[in-house]
This record gives sequence, C-alpha cells and structure tokens, in this order.
Amino acid sequence: MTARHLALPAIAQFGRFDILGRLAIGGMAEIFLAREKGPGRGTRCVVLKRILPHVSNDPRFVEMFLHEAELAMNLTHPNLCAIYEFGERDGEYFIAMEWVQGVSITEMHKALFDRGDGGIPHQLVARIAAEVAEALEFAHHAKDAEGRPMKLVHRDVTPDNVMVSFDGKVKLLDFGVAKAETQRQKTDAGMLKGKFAYMSPEQYQGQTLDGRADVFSLGACMYEAMTGMALFHRASEYETMGAIVGDDPAPRVRALKPQVPKGLDNIVAQALAKSRDKRFSSAGALHQALERYLVDQGLVVRPQDVSHFVVELCSAQIQSGSRLDSKPELWTRETAQSSAHREALEDTISRDLIDATDEFAAQNKQRSGLVSVALATVVLGLLALVLYTALNPGG
Repeated sequence: MTARHLALPAIAQFGRFDILGRLAIGGMAEIFLAREKGPGRGTRCVVLKRILPHVSNDPRFVEMFLHEAELAMNLTHPNLCAIYEFGERDGEYFIAMEWVQGVSITEMHKALFDRGDGGIPHQLVARIAAEVAEALEFAHHAKDAEGRPMKLVHRDVTPDNVMVSFDGKVKLLDFGVAKAETQRQKTDAGMLKGKFAYMSPEQYQGQTLDGRADVFSLGACMYEAMTGMALFHRASEYETMGAIVGDDPAPRVRALKPQVPKGLDNIVAQALAKSRDKRFSSAGALHQALERYLVDQGLVVRPQDVSHFVVELCSAQIQSGSRLDSKPELWTRETAQSSAHREALEDTISRDLIDATDEFAAQNKQRSGLVSVALATVVLGLLALVLYTALNPGG
C-alpha cells in the first residue's frame, strides 16, 4: 500500500512535500496525503494538515494553534500519532504528521454495519482502550523542556480519533491540536454534533478540566466500540447535552451486549461516572484496570490478533487504498471555494443552533425549578459561544 502511494504523481509541490491528493476537509483544516523526501530519511508518506484561510486569518487562533502543535510535537509515545513538523510556508499554516495506514473505530463500525455484524469483540476493545489510556496517561503527565508539567488534556477523544493500523498498532490522533480546535470551536456542523456526544459533563459546564475528562470520553468510545451504538448521541444537541449532564447514570454495556463480561462492563461504567470524583482517578488507573481485566480473564491479545481482525474486516478498503481526491485545483484552492465553504458553514450552524434553541424552549416548559435554570444556562451559553466563534473567526 505504501509503495503504491509513493509512486503516485504529485498534484502540487509544497516545500519538500509532494502533494498527492486530499483525504478530507473540515471546518478548520484540509487533510492531504503527501510524499516527503529528506536527507537521512529516504522517502515516506505523511499526512499534511493545512489550515483553512478563514482560520489562519485569526492571529489569536494561529498563535494558540502553533503553541499547541509545539507541545504535541514533544509528545513521543508509541500510541500517539507523531507530529514531524509545523509552521508557516508561503502564507500557509500546516502540520506534517505520521500517516497511520489503518482505520478509525468509526470506520470499523461502518464496515461491521455493512456486513450485518454488531460491535467489536470485547477483548479487542479492552486491548485498544488500554493502549489509548496508556497514551493519555503519558500525555497528561508530560513535562516541557524545562521540566514543568504541561497539564495537557486532549478534550477530543472520539472514535474518529482512535486509529488502528493494519499491522495492529493503536494510535490516538490530534493530541494538543485538538485543544486548540476545541477552544475556538472551529468546526463544521456535522463534526460539531459528533463531538458533542463524547464531551464530559464538566466540559459542558465550563469547569477546569483534568485528565478525568478524557477518561469519560474514552469510556464513551469503549461503550460504542462494543455495542455499535453511540451512547449519548441524540436527535438534537439539546437532547445530547441533557443525556450527558443529567444525573441519570449511563446505561450499561451488558444491557445491549449481555455476553460482555461483568468485569469489563464495570470498568466502562466507572469511566462514565457523571461525577469525576467517582471515575477512575486518572487514565493510568483506567489502563491498569483494563490490563488486570485481561489477565484475570486469561486473555492474551497481541498486535497480530488486532491486525487479523482489522485486515479481515477492511479487506476491501485495503485493496482499493486510501480515497484520495487528486484534482490539482484542490491545493491551489481559489478564494471563491473557501468563501463558499464558510457560507455553507455559517448557514448550517445558524439553522442548527436556532433549531436547538427552539427545542430547548419547548422542552423547558415541562421543567421547573433550579434544575431547569441550570440546564438553560449550560445550553444557551454554549450555543451562543459556538455561534459567535464560528461566525467571527477574527473577532
């Protein structure tokens, strides 16, 4: 697969990078596959994340983005996607990062759904989650060059950001970069809705975050991985927020998948405790619980076991290779294209926020007392922030 991509014709040149095609586009950045040539490293494929114009025109965001990228570049762990380079060239802000040849948990679920299967086998979920938790523990306690704790929190642990390579390695994407994205709420409407369903209660409530917020998000990913169902996703943003912030405990995995052992069900339930004081005290504690579970169950899950499952599940994708859009004009990107993207973003987010606010007003008539007032403050405050920052990137 690598040899095939290394031989592709370039659609553009960006410094020492040959741009091979675009993989995806979101509200903040475009993702390209590139070929890099350099002394001492030979030739390799990398992912190039290029920041969109309406974001790069905001100097405050650029400063924060570069700071977070610099922090993330110093995080070296086998389960974290490596950042090779970041900066600005010819007026374009970019990050060059490791290309993980594999699939996300989201893509695995799509493949399972297409063939009529349910969730990912529980022993594989435990192994994948253990490695993500280990990466989170490393990053949460990382120190800068002067030995000071960086106090990093990922804030965006979602099934899209957990990758499993075709050789069975687990990688968590966008550590550090995700923080900059979240703080400015730069995203398109579909991405926004998806991320809402994995945020911790304290993140909605504007509290100071620590590593336990990522523990909650990883718990939601584990639930979804085993059941095939997004735990908190609802028909509207209002309902999603209510499901996360509300006092009711999260549903149990075994309610949908009774074959999942109680031990793993209990681990997921503790990770998903609404009060962070009742969760695992750290990502490291969650990692240890998962490792103990695998040992107690007599389960030895090797990288080749994970690889066998993923390769068999995604054989069609492996045969076809990455889906690249190789039109040369995608790299040159005229202003009109960027303006159209921004206008569509504004219109979609505006309509979604209006719908969510209207639904909140209707639902709120059935509520009373302090609970209603508190939830109103959380919902309307968050929606106002998202609308303002999405429509005023330079303001």
